[in-house]
Amino acid sequence: MAPTLDPYYANIVNISFLSFYVMPFLCFPQEFATGGKHLPAYFSNLPKDPKHRCYEIGKFISISFVGYITIALLNIQSQWITMAMTISCGLHIMLIASYMTIYKGKDKWKSPANVLWGLNLFSITTVFFVNLLATTELNTTRNAWTAAYFSEPKYISNLELLNIILSIFFGMYVLLAYVSPKMFFSIYWCSNKQGDGDDGDIEMTTSPQVADAEAIADIPKPSSSSTTSTSVKETFMGFELIDNMHDIEDFLVKFGANNLAGVIFANFVKVDRASSIFDNNAFSLPMFTYFCLIFVSILTLVQMCYVGFGHPYINDKNLKMGHIPSLFQNIVILVVLMLAVIKK
Repeated sequence: MAPTLDPYYANIVNISFLSFYVMPFLCFPQEFATGGKHLPAYFSNLPKDPKHRCYEIGKFISISFVGYITIALLNIQSQWITMAMTISCGLHIMLIASYMTIYKGKDKWKSPANVLWGLNLFSITTVFFVNLLATTELNTTRNAWTAAYFSEPKYISNLELLNIILSIFFGMYVLLAYVSPKMFFSIYWCSNKQGDGDDGDIEMTTSPQVADAEAIADIPKPSSSSTTSTSVKETFMGFELIDNMHDIEDFLVKFGANNLAGVIFANFVKVDRASSIFDNNAFSLPMFTYFCLIFVSILTLVQMCYVGFGHPYINDKNLKMGHIPSLFQNIVILVVLMLAVIKK
């Protein structure tokens, strides 16, 4: 049976929707989060420093968006993309709704910001239902890419095993991001701005629409007594846990994890209505392989910049035990992925 909505039109919607968010997240993360001069801020306790670590998460979210867009452009009829978007948008809806419910009672979001969050929730919900309609009846011919374009790889022909391994690998990051975003974040970033001797978070900025004394008074700040009474900090695998993590960091880490969760769980779809979940499913198709190739390629370039140029919120331990090992790990994954897409 044909799907309720042609995946072609659903992927046109996906490309347009994701393209709208790529540039703000990549090039203007602070302006996007604070609303600039004309829009309300998404959160009322945003750091003023444009190099603050919380704004760096936007780069990684935009990288995942680029992966979705590129795969959709390569195969605009693919139901794999519509399935991945259905899953990720569903997770986004639950995440945004939970935050709006939690903060409604705390009055952290003033009415202009609530309108902005509501518009985002409405747009994501619309995209969710568009993709759901395009995935109601799965069709193998719409998932499989043409043999003329994607012939059998020359070096690594078992894409199913490779995609399963990559799904488990990225799945561990997704799980850690949800179970303990503070632990996940502390591997790559530190609490205080390096070289300044201060937090760098004390001076906050808000949108003009919400900058009032009540909002500032509601900002959670680290207790001075707790930081001075002891010099021992909580650690995780040798990394000092961030003690001043902002609400936006917790939200964006989970938001980015949702994007990866979408492409991971889309692989479990039984494209041929097989009896086994690991028999003739999307793991054997190259969509996830190419997504990982695009995602890891750009991620490697970004981490090369962190390692080469440094960052105010990356200390020596984050660099030597977090970013550098991760960079070498990504290079190895990138080489394997490139071998898996080289055609005969």
